[in-house]
Amino acid sequence: MRHRILALGAAVGCIFAVASGAASALPSCAQLQTDPTNGLAGNPKISNLTAAVQAAAGGNSAYCRVDFVYSGESGPSAGYRDGQSERITLRVGMPLNSVDGGTGGVQGAWNGRNRDIGGGGFAGAVGGVTASTNLGYVGTSTDTGHSGGSGSFALNPDGSLNNGQIKDFAEDGISQQHLWGVQLAQTYYGSAPTYNYWVGCSTGGRQGHYLAQNFPDYYDGILAGANAYNWDRFIPSELYPQVVMNRYLGAPISAAKLNAVTNAAIAACDAQDSIPGDGLIQDPRAFYCPSENNPQWQYDTNTNPWPVPWAKGSTPTSPACSTILITNNIRRTENSKAACGISSMAKTCTPTSLNGPPLRSSLG
Repeated sequence: MRHRILALGAAVGCIFAVASGAASALPSCAQLQTDPTNGLAGNPKISNLTAAVQAAAGGNSAYCRVDFVYSGESGPSAGYRDGQSERITLRVGMPLNSVDGGTGGVQGAWNGRNRDIGGGGFAGAVGGVTASTNLGYVGTSTDTGHSGGSGSFALNPDGSLNNGQIKDFAEDGISQQHLWGVQLAQTYYGSAPTYNYWVGCSTGGRQGHYLAQNFPDYYDGILAGANAYNWDRFIPSELYPQVVMNRYLGAPISAAKLNAVTNAAIAACDAQDSIPGDGLIQDPRAFYCPSENNPQWQYDTNTNPWPVPWAKGSTPTSPACSTILITNNIRRTENSKAACGISSMAKTCTPTSLNGPPLRSSLG
């Protein structure tokens, strides 16, 4: 019996020793920058590496922030210019592990899950990650392989496409964002995340859809909102207001006039939607988007230099909701609608109290 007790005591002691050894083997946040065994320092594909604990401040919890540039391919064979390499900037934020003083989670302050954060617009800069780290998640962000918030990265100086950077923006940036988040969680906490989530809006929503379609094994849940996809139609629609203003006015429309249009639209259309009186047009798609070729509508740019559609021949018996020219159809070919504004979201409506060219008197 005594031998069994001694054997059991030895086994328990061994277990505690292994557990203690595993905990002590975890790196600190600072060591992620300096120790090559953690996969970042000395890695030929990694540059501009920093890793440091961010102190709790401004309502944000303390966390370990790791920033670096990943370069996995280069040159014309990968779609870049001669001498150009992939440069995807990544940020991984991690609730403090036990070595750095984190408590309350499955390891340190970590809840055992990753929550990657999507970008906006053309991206072009890494974003904050505290929306995830404050909740106990590992959070990640990426600039998608270029700097600056315009689409100029897609073209080479000679006007040809830079397919390498286009691919970074569409795919490689968000893929590396996920992969490095998982790898650094494994390194910093000693275990992989049990669940992985994506959260994004606009461009981040599009990214979420792309990830679901092309990397279905990456995530256990994706929250994708206000999805900015179909850019071949979306971006021309976004540019079209400037084209119209330049063509007909030679300058931007004043804020006062735009506000007048918005107020007139709400006044004429709000009462017709599912929640009348709330000051919003719930679903602008439900209202009429006119076409220059529709016999019920006409534009007279000679008498109305800021063209607004109105019912031809007489005032409609009920409010005739329509768009101003800015949100009128953009056409690829005759009678082929490419887009009606930005999903017809900038509707204006014909108030019943005005005859002739609606809104003209209020717009000046």
